[in-house]
Amino acid sequence: MIKKYFKMVLCAFVVGIILASAPAAFAGLAYSNPIYYGPIDGYSYYNEALVYTGSGLAYAETLESNQGSGNVPTGYMGCLARLYNSSGTLVTNTPWEYNSQPMLSFAAYTNDIYTSGTYYSSGIASAYNGNGYTPYYTYQSPNQTL
Repeated sequence: MIKKYFKMVLCAFVVGIILASAPAAFAGLAYSNPIYYGPIDGYSYYNEALVYTGSGLAYAETLESNQGSGNVPTGYMGCLARLYNSSGTLVTNTPWEYNSQPMLSFAAYTNDIYTSGTYYSSGIASAYNGNGYTPYYTYQSPNQTL
């Protein structure tokens, strides 16, 4: 009797874990390799492109970050995020966005897309050079399917 009860409890526990983790199993997040650059006007940076698919949506992110430990001044980092489908067609992108306060990292995010498909991200980051901005393209992220 105890053995049968233990088997039922164990089975219910395993099924509960599988059901609880099911939504996370379908979500995907993929990062490009980072690109390092600088120093530019005293700061060194890296950037990455990210693509997320899950919960019925997809979006892209472009991240730029200071390689050092301190914050970069306001307006020194700019990002433009772009989301492409697997055919290489641009699906959505952001305008240029810049850090509005001193910070270590800055990111731009595209609008969410709700159409099934395979997507990747490829963005542009820019660094203030003392007389304008120098753009640095990210590597392309791996594909993720929604």
